[in-house]
Amino acid sequence: MGSVCQILSHKRFRNRLLGLFLSLFIAHSSIGQITLRIVLDSDQVTYRVYMVSAVSYTGNRAKISTAQITVSVPHGTGPNQFVPNAVTSPIPGMRWVVTGRVDAPRENPDRDYLFFNFTNNNTPVVQFDIVAGQEYQLFEFKRTGNCTGSAQLLDNATDEFRTPNSLGLNVGNSLSILGAQGNVYKTNAEAPPTLSISRSASSVCGGEMLRLKAVPSAPASAVTSYTYQWFADDQPIGPVTPSPDFIYLAPTRSSAATVRLRVKLFIKGPTTCAGQFVATTQSITVKPAPLATLHYSGLPCAILPVVVNADPVPGATYQWIREPAEVLGASGTSLTVTGSGSYAVRVTLNGCEAVSKAQTILGQTQNERVTVQIPTVGQVLGGTPIRLQPIVSNAGSFSWSPDDGLSSTTIANPIATPAETTTYTLTAWSWSGCPASDTVTVRIIPPLYIPNTFTPNHDGQNDTWVIQNTQHHSPSTVRIYNRWGLLVFQSENYDQAWTGEINGAEAEPGVYLYTIKTPFVQYEGRLMLLR
Repeated sequence: MGSVCQILSHKRFRNRLLGLFLSLFIAHSSIGQITLRIVLDSDQVTYRVYMVSAVSYTGNRAKISTAQITVSVPHGTGPNQFVPNAVTSPIPGMRWVVTGRVDAPRENPDRDYLFFNFTNNNTPVVQFDIVAGQEYQLFEFKRTGNCTGSAQLLDNATDEFRTPNSLGLNVGNSLSILGAQGNVYKTNAEAPPTLSISRSASSVCGGEMLRLKAVPSAPASAVTSYTYQWFADDQPIGPVTPSPDFIYLAPTRSSAATVRLRVKLFIKGPTTCAGQFVATTQSITVKPAPLATLHYSGLPCAILPVVVNADPVPGATYQWIREPAEVLGASGTSLTVTGSGSYAVRVTLNGCEAVSKAQTILGQTQNERVTVQIPTVGQVLGGTPIRLQPIVSNAGSFSWSPDDGLSSTTIANPIATPAETTTYTLTAWSWSGCPASDTVTVRIIPPLYIPNTFTPNHDGQNDTWVIQNTQHHSPSTVRIYNRWGLLVFQSENYDQAWTGEINGAEAEPGVYLYTIKTPFVQYEGRLMLLR
């Protein structure tokens, strides 16, 4: 709980500086000029932090406006927790404050991080000339708690807990000098010792494994322990581990290349406050793995036999594989496939080999080939079911999509009753797994809209009896009868609406009967004429 509160207190303090400090840290990170160094006094409890600049600053330009320095220490609890106190500075007026700590973060659970901050808001302002190459002690502090390892300055570029991190904290070192208009922190002063590497071979094929072993100049003793981390061309290839042994998987390359292998050794020293970092580098030759590429221009479902080819590689040998076994006697650059399976080719050159990506071929004879053809469907009145009748051969299973309005999606001839125009796709599968498909569109036409009354009183509203959507039901014949069954209006292709007149005279108000004959259905009903 205490660590959490310290983190929150640290964040609240630093958020007050975020506007200036973080923007300078990001925008001017390329102007680094300051090297930091931490030194443990002979009393084994006092630590001093120094800086040296590569550039001189004088007068107001030398003012350090804000600074943050992060020190990582061995993780500990209870009496083994590293606690800083008595923070002082030999520079008059300079006051450094421990603003918080993070214990054992996820990125580096073996270390705790202490945050020291300085804000130049004193009166008078803290200011001193900075001479290039001259070292200045910024502050010192004392440790309480047992010493279980070395304290070191965080490196903004390489530390596992560098910004950004899992806690969203800005843990980087920074010093903002007015004359530089931003963060001038560059690096930390360190002096690595030596280490050697033993390996199982001087060269390796791309894609093969190489056994590596880190050999320190002195073995670990009863009071020291070693941990290791491996890198290839400056990229980590494994976690920190107590084992000096490592198996390296060489990258696949198209040409010979030299790979720079590096191992870091972290030493918990023979004294409680001592610690060392050791690194060494060796180069190995990675021979090119031959290019194994299989070419096949046909479809996965093929009419057998078919031919697959491999890219020719001068001096290489070939072995074709029908997974999981080799094809006996198949050692050329091409293979005639006579049966279904997954095929690959293994290419060997100068002791290095590569296997191509497998190509699956589902074979079938011409007589076994699955085919699908769906006849076109005419227009369908909405709500009218229609059976789809595809012509299919050699199919073992079926799949229709979408399923909207279908009685089934897994039979050959389902009944379709879509609510709107829909394009259906049928995929039929042969017994060997080869598909074929076709589509059909069921076009839905809207129903007629037949009003049941109209008022031909010449007021401009509802003066005619208009049947809507007839253009989708052509040809349509409309007939209207009076109450005695006499025909009073007729339109063979419904090219005009009834105006409520009979032979040029206004029809009497009342009920009339109508019939509408379309290509799809015949309608009958009553019509009320009002005046």
